[in-house]
Formats: sequence, C-alpha cells, structure tokens
Amino acid sequence: MQSLLLESRKDILFLKNPSNFSENCQGFIDKLEQIIKEQPQNKNSAVTTASDIYLDLHSFLTNWVLRKYVETGSLTQAAIDKEIDTIHAFITKYGDAEKLEHIKDEAKQIAESNIKEMCELELSNKLFTYWGHDYCSGLTHSLRRGARFVTSNPAKINAFRKDFPAIWAGFVEEIKTNNPDISLEKLISYLFLKVVAVSARDLYPIYEASNGKYGFACIQVNPKNWKNADKMIEEIEFWNEEFKKELNTETPNIVYKIPAVSAAVKTVESIVEKGIRVCLTLNFTYNQHDIFSDLIEKGKQHGFVVLMSGFLDDNIDKELASLGIENSKMYSRHAGEAVIRKSYANLRAKGCKNTSIMSAAIRGEWTIKNSITDNADAPMYFTTVTDKILEFDSEKRDLSSVVDAVVPDEIMSVLKKSPIFNAAYEEDSLTLDNVDEYPPLLMVLDIFTKAYIELEDSLK
Repeated sequence: MQSLLLESRKDILFLKNPSNFSENCQGFIDKLEQIIKEQPQNKNSAVTTASDIYLDLHSFLTNWVLRKYVETGSLTQAAIDKEIDTIHAFITKYGDAEKLEHIKDEAKQIAESNIKEMCELELSNKLFTYWGHDYCSGLTHSLRRGARFVTSNPAKINAFRKDFPAIWAGFVEEIKTNNPDISLEKLISYLFLKVVAVSARDLYPIYEASNGKYGFACIQVNPKNWKNADKMIEEIEFWNEEFKKELNTETPNIVYKIPAVSAAVKTVESIVEKGIRVCLTLNFTYNQHDIFSDLIEKGKQHGFVVLMSGFLDDNIDKELASLGIENSKMYSRHAGEAVIRKSYANLRAKGCKNTSIMSAAIRGEWTIKNSITDNADAPMYFTTVTDKILEFDSEKRDLSSVVDAVVPDEIMSVLKKSPIFNAAYEEDSLTLDNVDEYPPLLMVLDIFTKAYIELEDSLK
C-alpha cells in the first residue's frame, strides 16, 4: 500500500493539472474499492491508506500545491472539501469507530500544532524558520506539520536496521546480488544510500514543488574517514552518481553531511565546486561556522552549518556540575543558545546568502524556540525527532523570534566558567588545528563510529 499512497499523494496533493483534482480523487477511491472487492483481506490497509490521504488534506501538505491553485482560482476550496467528504464517507463505510476517532483526533492535533503554525507564518512572510525530521522513517507525522527535509547519520541508519530488519535484509540481499564481490565498506555505503532513498522518494514531490529548495534528505559520510578528505570526496561522488540511478533523476534531492574538521576543508571545497549541496555536521563552535560558511559561500548551492546544541549543552552541564555549580543544567541549556545567536549575527554581518545554521540534537522546546527568526534574509533551520515535536505541541507556545536577544549577563558569567563553553563561544579559542580534540566532538564522533562498527559486525 505504500506505493499506492505515494502515487496518490502525487495525484491528489501534488498534481500538475488542477482540473484533474476531482477525477484523481475519484480514481483513488475506485482503486481502494477494487482492492477491497478483489482482496478483502486487505480491507484494513485500504482504509488506512484512505485515512492517510484524508489527514494529508487536513495538513500543511496542502500548502505546497493545492493552496496555490486555490489562490490563483484554478481550484476551489469547495471542490477540495467535497472530495474530503467523499474520502471520509469511504472510511466510514469500511472502517470502525476506532479508525474514525483516530482521524478525528489526529486532524484536531494537526490543526492545533504549534510547529505547523510556525510553518504557516512563513507563508505570510512573518517567520523564516524551517525544520526537518531527524530519522529515516516515520516521516508522515512531520510532513503534516510542515517538515521540509530529513536528516540521518550512522546512528540513525543503525536504528533503521534494528527497527526494520526485513527491509534491511532485503536491501542487503539486493546489493550483494548485484555486486557479488563487494567490500564491506562499499556494502555499508550502498545500505546508507538505500535507507536514505526511502525518505528521498517521500520528499521528492516537495523538492519539485519548491524548485529544489526544500524536500531534501541528508546522508552522512563514513565516520571512520573523518581525517581523510579524499575518502570523503570519493564516497560523496559515488553516492551522487548512484542516487541518480536509485531515484531515477539527474537531480537527486540529497544533501551530503561532512564533519566540520580540518580534513573537511578540502572535501567541502571539492564538493561545493561541483555544485553539490553540503551540510557540515559535528559543529559546536562559532569558529567552525565562520570557517565553513566561507567555503559554502564560494558555491552556488545553499548549504548548512549544524550546531549540535544538545550535545554541547550536555557537556557544559557536566563541566559546570564538576565545578560545584548548583542548577548547572539551568545554565547549560543556554550554551547552544548563546553560540547560535553569536554565530547567526556573524553570518548576517558577513552577508552570507548560501549558508544557514541548522540546530540539531534538540533537548527541549527552548532549543526550538531559539531557532525561530523573523529575518527573511537569514532563515534558520532545525532538525528533531517526533517526540520533541509532540512535546513542543503539548501546550500553546510563543512563536516570536528571540534569536537577536542578548543572553543575560548572570547566565553568561556562569557559562564562561566552562572551558568547553569558551572554546565554542570565543573567537579563535578553538581552531581546526585542535578541534579534533574537542570533548563534545569526540563524544558524538564516538557515537557515530560505534554505530558504524555495529553495522559492520552485523554484516560479517
């Protein structure tokens, strides 16, 4: 049913000709009726697929194409509402009370979502913050609330392996069949590609609707090669060509994640020169942002410098606690906030047009809040998991921008007792010559590397 859902989304939510909307909706219902008639054992799956499209039509997904048709007069909201009622009638006919209650509750939650509201404020040019889904599956919940991209890393890929063993085994068998003498490293590289391609296909209609600005999926290089620029270049070039085949397009909707370390300078220069989009991960400091934004600006594609806010805050919390500071967590949660605000001001002052900050490792609503901006010339991005979105949507939130606000002196004075914070915040305190020894970077790199090794062990 997944293929039918993707096909139906293209025909109904991302259709090319608005005059075909009602016809496409009726064709969708006819297909489901035929499935129930010929395959009665799949009735529940057919109802679930109808429910998915019904909820899609109550979500942010309508803003990509349908809203524009309504605004230009080529489609009416009344026509959309009529087809929504028809789909609901199908669900009522074949579904049970539990299914009907589910779609009612989910439609209500979507309508009341703070994150969705934040995204809709961008449509009226009031906010310019964009967010992404930080995992390789479960994307629908996020898309309905305005998510525009997907991120992944070795740990996320390893989690996919555990969560979907049958799909993973199918990927392994397919790759080995097509490449009998494949090395372990190349096998894993192919597996990364296969997993990320799942999300990339879901996102491609958004990629097309936004002319390539949004709707991308991020894939991260082998963490074992973090000191080898040539190996990172080789893997990205390999992926870029293979994604064209895998996704059947010359313009794959992929962004390549590279660690923001000394070896990455050569890697980023090479990849940006080829017109390929990049995202610098393992970023914790003002200096890393400053250096790699200069490299991204030399290219023509929009790229990202990540700030792994949560991991930075975690490390500073431990350091402050070791110094005997009470309520260390209350202070440390402002660390990533302070670094982002300083870096954001710097990128704006430099006139960066192709580089945006992407906040990651979200720990709470305050990290999301710190990514909200009303500056059209300097949009901000963040990526997080569904649980954090549910937390942010659990109560009404103030969506005003605070990225230009000054972190209070009493908080900064405590944060500056932390050498880890000073290295992240102060200009020239940490350079690419010694960032390889920075504790937060080594901690996250260790997480990525252990996940990669676990993948290796599972395939031996």
